Amino acid sequence: MTLKDIIKSNYNQDLEISGGNGKSIEEAIIIHKTSRNDYVGTEHFILQCIGKEKRHEWELIGQRLFVHNGRKIDHLDIDIEKTVDGKLTFVAEDYYFDITECL
Repeated sequence: MTLKDIIKSNYNQDLEISGGNGKSIEEAIIIHKTSRNDYVGTEHFILQCIGKEKRHEWELIGQRLFVHNGRKIDHLDIDIEKTVDGKLTFVAEDYYFDITECL
């Protein structure tokens, strides 16, 4: 099941996305241009859905745009809130979004 399918099934949103899971540049989540073209809102919504699936809260730490192989990649660095052995801890995770169509 793709990320698009999971979000459609579990959150009743049919996002214009394709690609991978976002955990690497090669597996970037591709956000396709729509008439609304709110790619930042789409990125945050996707992260909210991923957080709910994992049962984790998250906070955006940093964001940067760069070009990789001619594609515009938005890199989001987030902190995931986890409880390990009864102790609250934060783990950094990276997500990559291909927003070439949106710019």
